[in-house]
Parts: sequence; structure tokens; C-alpha cells
Amino acid sequence: CTPVIVQQIDNNWKVIAMNHNKFVGSNNKLLVEPNWKSTIAQPKLFGHLCLLYYCHQRWYVSSKHCPEASDVIDARSLAEYFWEIFKTTEMQIPSDTNVSYIFTMQIKHVFKVFPNDTNRLILHGAIVDGKEINIYNTCNYTNWNLVDKYQVTNAEEATNLIHELGTSVVVVDNCFHRTVYRHSVPLALKKIKYGTTELRKQLEVLQFLVEHPNDPVIENFVGENKQLFDSVVTEWNEMCDYVQLSFDDTKDMDNKSFAAIANNYRVSERHFIYGMRMHSIGNVHTYFQEKASDQKTKANNTLKRWWKRNHPDSHTTTG
Repeated sequence: CTPVIVQQIDNNWKVIAMNHNKFVGSNNKLLVEPNWKSTIAQPKLFGHLCLLYYCHQRWYVSSKHCPEASDVIDARSLAEYFWEIFKTTEMQIPSDTNVSYIFTMQIKHVFKVFPNDTNRLILHGAIVDGKEINIYNTCNYTNWNLVDKYQVTNAEEATNLIHELGTSVVVVDNCFHRTVYRHSVPLALKKIKYGTTELRKQLEVLQFLVEHPNDPVIENFVGENKQLFDSVVTEWNEMCDYVQLSFDDTKDMDNKSFAAIANNYRVSERHFIYGMRMHSIGNVHTYFQEKASDQKTKANNTLKRWWKRNHPDSHTTTG
């Protein structure tokens, strides 16, 4: 969704504010290859999109959905949050009324993916007459936070930056084509946060654990998400310990001897032990990473069935 604010002037319509208009994923078939001779990379920001624009002799702020940011969170509009942060951080009112500014607003107690340690406005774009301009050369106003930038010269460097920063990055060239190189962790956290049923949330956490064992981003779970995550982690660790111990106890058996005692093990876990033996993988976490990360695999489907069998009452819609 790309909000656009227009104003009628002398029977003509003029664009006075808009979001970035050239924004695609790195795997999108419509991708325009960036001009790598002139690219920078910025961390992808998570928060509320806010457009600051001048109209009718005053400054307004628009959200993604409302031209005056009248969307309400905790009995306050996004506009109220915006102007409170703007004033308390003593940000300078811009002098050029022909420019509109693209901010991401991060609110400490309201977060979409990662928790925020403070309230802040981060500038990541500016528009004049429907065309983007370079914020680093033109928006040096007092106490304005401009999004960090990093030099990258190819896709490999952009991908490496993802892992250095621990989040997705946006590559921007001199024509302001924007290409998102996505980190899987923020996407996973978002799926968990907005899962429509308790079971959906649990399965997303399970998938996260398969793909990201011991990932430090686990510490970003707070409140409801932390409780949900911890409950899944506990069962996951118990199951993995059981499978690992069972595998270690039987790894030196030939297949005929193992088949003779296989029924002693729980049904789903028995499949995982068989899988580790068949693929000669001695570590249970390595087995799940290699064989269950792809959600179309037999191992992944077996993992989901294991969880559903243990949680038959988790299909309730959460909102």
C-alpha cells in the first residue's frame, strides 16, 4: 500500500506527499537490477509509516491509511504520537515547504516485529513534485534521525550485511529503485505475532526453531509472545532430547535389530529416529535444519503432525 496525498491547484492535481514508489523484493520477477556503482544499503525499519507534508499553510502528518494520521492506538491517534515525539526530541520544523518527508515512527510500547527501546522518528525518504530526492544532502535539520546507510557494491555484500545487522536491508540506487533483501528472522517474528489461531502461532514458532536453533533474536520475545515461545521451546527441547538420546542408544544397531524394537518409541519421534539413521545425521538439530526447514518435506509434515497430536485444542481464532 503506497499512500499518496494530492492537492488541487488551479484545476490541476499536484502530488504533495507519497511513499517510496519503486520498492520490490530481491526475488521479485519485476526486479530492476540496481545500478551497483551508485548503491547504498539501509536497514529495513519496522514501525508506523508517517508522511510529513505542508498544505493550507500548515504541516500535516499522514499515516499509511489516513491523510491526517487519525488511526487510533491506545486511545491516541498516530498524529498525536508523531507530534509528541517531534516536540520532545526538539526536532526542527523543516524550512522547505515544497518537500514532503517519509518517516518510520517507532513507539516504545507498541511494536510490530521487534520491541523498541525508545520513541523515535527515523527519516528514510523525501519527495518533491512526486520525485524522490537524496535525504543525506538535503535534510540535515536539527535533531532529525536519518536512517543509517552502508556502502554495498553487489548482491553478495547486501546479503552479508543482512547477517551483520540481523535484519532485512533495502538497497537504494541513484534512481531510487529500492530492492529489499530479506532476513528470515523478522518475517518469522511477524508471522508469529499476527498468527490467526493459537495453533498457527505455535507452528510458526516451531518452524522458527527448526530454521534458527539458538538464535539470539529469541530474546526479542516479550509479553504474550515470550510466554508462547517459551512453552513451545520447552516441548521442542524435550522432544529433541528424547530423539537424540534414543538415536544415540540405537545408532550402532543394524536396521533389522532396530526395527525389532522401534515400536518401543513414540510414533512421531520414531519417524525422526528413522530419518536420522537413513540420512546418517548424528545430531537431531542438524537433521531438522537439513530435512525439515522446507515446509514441503515429509520431515516437516511429520513435525507438524507431532505438534497437532499433542495440541488438539489449539485451533481457536485469536483475532
